[in-house]
Amino acid sequence: MDIQHPNYSVDGHGRSAHWALSVSYLGRLIAGCSLFALFPFIFFYHLLAAAGFFPLFLGGGWGVCLAAVAILLSPLVALHTRLRLPWPFVAICVSVTLISSYNYFLGDPTFQRSPLLLFQSAALLCGWVALFSTGYFLRSSRMLTRVIGATWVLMSVITIALVDPATNSFIATTRFHALHAPQVADYQTFAMTYVFVAMYCLACARSRYYQALIVVFSTLVLYALSSRSELYGFVAVSVIWWSGQLLARRLVVFLATPLAIILVFATFFTVTSVLSPASKELTSSLGQATETATIDATPHITAPLGDVIEGIKKNYRQAEILSPASSQSMSMRIDLLAKGWADIRTQPIWGVYGGQTRDGGDFGMYIHNALEMWRTFGVVPFCLLALVMVWSTSRAARQVFLTRTNHHNVEWLYAFYVSAFCTLLIVATKSPVTWPLPALGWGLVAGLIANTDQTQRSARPALPASWTSGGRHTIY
Repeated sequence: MDIQHPNYSVDGHGRSAHWALSVSYLGRLIAGCSLFALFPFIFFYHLLAAAGFFPLFLGGGWGVCLAAVAILLSPLVALHTRLRLPWPFVAICVSVTLISSYNYFLGDPTFQRSPLLLFQSAALLCGWVALFSTGYFLRSSRMLTRVIGATWVLMSVITIALVDPATNSFIATTRFHALHAPQVADYQTFAMTYVFVAMYCLACARSRYYQALIVVFSTLVLYALSSRSELYGFVAVSVIWWSGQLLARRLVVFLATPLAIILVFATFFTVTSVLSPASKELTSSLGQATETATIDATPHITAPLGDVIEGIKKNYRQAEILSPASSQSMSMRIDLLAKGWADIRTQPIWGVYGGQTRDGGDFGMYIHNALEMWRTFGVVPFCLLALVMVWSTSRAARQVFLTRTNHHNVEWLYAFYVSAFCTLLIVATKSPVTWPLPALGWGLVAGLIANTDQTQRSARPALPASWTSGGRHTIY
């Protein structure tokens, strides 16, 4: 009786192994380029467009990059995995496709058959596929680490150098007076691209002191970029890292990091207050008052101290970062949550596809957390989303904290940082219907698991030559 052994074939094994290595090498090359294109490139692309160097020739750029990555990488993922993808990811993609198609053709004609809603669902699926494929093949290398590290330094320096002293922030559209330019990013795109670069550098840095440096300056830059969600998410990741320093008994880093943050922020506020227009006006007025003090006993100050304080408060986003309860958008989000929850209670199984456009008449009137998935696509995709996010975060956390290894595993660290960051934001501030970034963490975890399984299979001892005959394992 002849039984073909699944892992030992003579004439096909060499060719299949070479083909698998070729697919992996090409996938990793494209994934590295994808990481650069989706984050540093988008940052500099919008920065230069806001400064007036060129128009946005690729539109916003994000959608074009995602589409290109999906076209290039998804076939390689299919070849490498033989379509054996994590079933929750496949299930959520299929369910979103079916629900969107059904509502486009058979839904309520007053709001559910809108081509824009179908386009939004297609954009979400494209983003999931592109980011999952990028994460699946993404592996650290010396060249990629140097390039991403250099771009992090450049992005940090440029942001701090271009901070408006009057508002302590850098918002490109107002800093460069580019409010009239369509599709130029203001703050969220800059913060989103920056934070994923910062987390990659934090994962790659082997020295604990370099890690502390990245945490300190990235926190300052994200504060200057004025995006609350990204700042809060990165602070949460930094707290996890900081707690890890205590568990590893690195007391110097544990104690020095918060002190360094306080010192850096104090220096930042001091410099911006000195350079702010209100401060200069006050200083000039005080100087004029001193010169005329011998003539007029009562000095005339044209810029009282209250004006300086008002200048510091001018940037409402900065005030909202320090006091979220005072945020003007908080009341609006609470109202949107109430409307969305009413839709969920009305249709707890199927949801109300396109409910945001029915209530608000435009996109953007959605629940700013994971409940929007339930409202838009129903309870099944919502549960699948929760399952895949818990799976990616817990699997990466187990590998980082519970698996004993003798080397610094960049990929697992980055997978954990990305998964934890995205899970926190999806729970609290981001809508999964419009924000596909969690798929990067899903892909990272799936690719690393597949790589581990392949390594374990390769480590199996070869069968003795006397056991094989023509590539077949013969049992008598």
